[in-house]
Amino acid sequence: MNKPKSTKNTRKLKEKRKSLGLCIDCSRPHQTGFLRCQDCLEIQAEYARRKRKGEQLEK
Repeated sequence: MNKPKSTKNTRKLKEKRKSLGLCIDCSRPHQTGFLRCQDCLEIQAEYARRKRKGEQLEK
């Protein structure tokens, strides 16, 4: 059985990436002006669209 990841550690990791100017999801450098790179922004937008529509989300 897989142990769930600590949200505290995840939050600290994302804060560190944010301070370095890296994408908070994939840690690649980017110049989008957001917290995520363009690829991760598109993935997040698609997820949000599907969630708003009430579709079943695959994990």
